[in-house]
Amino acid sequence: MTTLYYMADIPPQSLYELLEKERRERIEKTARSEEGIAGAGLLLAYAAAKAEIRPPLNIIRDPKPRLEGQRSGIGGKFEFSLSHTKGLSLCATSLFPVGTDAELIRPVAPKLYKRLNIPFSNDNEGFFRYWTAFESVYKLFGGKYGLFDIALKEREGGFTGPEGCTVKTIREGEHIISVAGALPITFTKISATELESALRFWGN
Repeated sequence: MTTLYYMADIPPQSLYELLEKERRERIEKTARSEEGIAGAGLLLAYAAAKAEIRPPLNIIRDPKPRLEGQRSGIGGKFEFSLSHTKGLSLCATSLFPVGTDAELIRPVAPKLYKRLNIPFSNDNEGFFRYWTAFESVYKLFGGKYGLFDIALKEREGGFTGPEGCTVKTIREGEHIISVAGALPITFTKISATELESALRFWGN
């Protein structure tokens, strides 16, 4: 089973102390996307707490990101994938490898459709369904397949990718969200208020 937690709200800065070290350092170094970086990290803290993994959380890359002390690979205790875009933060979790991505729907140059062999769509929603699926599969396999070498076959609600992997895709407002991982795949929207209440409760 794969669960995708996502949040459109801006997370309160009072919770930044719960972020893992790598994410706190990223926020200190960047002047952009602070809310998205923090939001994805706080959703990770939320998902980890639900899995009875408590702070401090430290991310290790080998090559896929994993939490220090948690076994990586198929059958690992806690697999995750993070993403953020303007107005949205994501954290996908599973007992098995997982990848996720989201994008704000926006204008796309027609040449990109041809370059990526994506069927043209006037509203550009189709482009970002494919693009987020590509990114999700890339993350799922930890870069085993080149981003432009990933073959996708459309199916109801998403795509089938390399080695028979499943990608589920939804539209949330003006965003497209994709998750590649073990079935079933569920989507759960979290508000900043709910996130703060849960993290404060688990922190006591």
